[in-house]
Amino acid sequence: LTPNDSQGRKSHPRSGPNKMSARAVSDTRVVDSDGSEDSIDDDTVVALRAAIGPESAADTLDGNIYKFFAFLDFGTEERRIGEATLQLFSPPSELLTRLIMYVGLVSIIMIQLITPIALFGANIFELVGNIDLGAWKEYDSTQWFVVILSWAFLFSFILYCYNGLSCDHENMKKTCRLAEGLANRGQPVRKWMLVADALINSYVAVFLSIAMFAVLYNEEDAQGVVMDALALTFILSIDDIASDLGFLADVWDSGKVGRFYAEMDRRGLLPPEADENVEEDDSDVENAMLANAAHAADKLQKKAMSALSLDKIPSRIYRCAKVCLLVVLLLSIPTPFYLTSAAKKDPHLHRLLDYMFHPNDWRSHTPVEAMPGNVTAAADAATHVGRRLFREVIEGEVITGKQLYVEI
Repeated sequence: LTPNDSQGRKSHPRSGPNKMSARAVSDTRVVDSDGSEDSIDDDTVVALRAAIGPESAADTLDGNIYKFFAFLDFGTEERRIGEATLQLFSPPSELLTRLIMYVGLVSIIMIQLITPIALFGANIFELVGNIDLGAWKEYDSTQWFVVILSWAFLFSFILYCYNGLSCDHENMKKTCRLAEGLANRGQPVRKWMLVADALINSYVAVFLSIAMFAVLYNEEDAQGVVMDALALTFILSIDDIASDLGFLADVWDSGKVGRFYAEMDRRGLLPPEADENVEEDDSDVENAMLANAAHAADKLQKKAMSALSLDKIPSRIYRCAKVCLLVVLLLSIPTPFYLTSAAKKDPHLHRLLDYMFHPNDWRSHTPVEAMPGNVTAAADAATHVGRRLFREVIEGEVITGKQLYVEI
């Protein structure tokens, strides 16, 4: 909307002092790819110019692939004020580099969509078959190491998913306010991508947490447990801006977007925050109207904003996902006692534990010429190459044809 086409616009109490700045950029134009120029909303451009300026104390607004696609058209538009060019995002200028970036983003979306259901379907029946309440009684010490490690990673991963969804939920509230504010002022925003963001993140967190039960408890050693846990954690956060792949690291500047959101909010260009604690009882509204008409009107306005808020659907999705994760978290606590682990007995780890808790045993069985630091004895022993040395280390194990050394 230009100043000459501002019917229905209501001035915000905080936007009064900025009338002169709005007139100062009344000649602002959007330069399209074909060279044509269209008038745009002046207040939005002023907010964008303030966001691109020096850093302030405003909070950052983190993004991911889905939020990037939601604001793609608005963020990649070039806005020219005199000789300066304003742009919220910073996509690659070269066509090939930009094409590679988009292919990478689509690939990440496919990974997040396919991996959880593939792991869940491949392990759910095996998970049910591994339920055995008495299997833990037959584990030895080396197997318990793997079982406890699996349980620790499982519990930590579910907590990580829960905390991640909580942070995404809070971040989504700001993102939805920004999307609504831009959409109300005629800017292109794909609102359905924000709903898809909440849905896909919740789906990935819940399904990977359930698949984690079978994946970790089917590993035979500690190395497999660690690798699987880190791989699934990587899949969970692969869509974030700060992920290891980092396709959007130079495109979405969290500080710039955060300053843009704060500037839009300061100028009154964003809708008011929806009150989630608004009561739905009509009798309360009637009593409030009798007591205080202004308070009742304000309460009805908050109820209407809460009902029409874009954040309504994502908030419900995140709440349902967090409830599911709490149930899975409770089920994960006693897993060592009702899930059968595929951990195998490790003779090397068993030997190390014996050396640690019974140090005199291996010292008494180690030959003097094999002790580190005894250079003379070691040299004399090396002359007898053809001699076979038989020395009993553990019951049933014999070292033949070489000297016995203790590896530390």
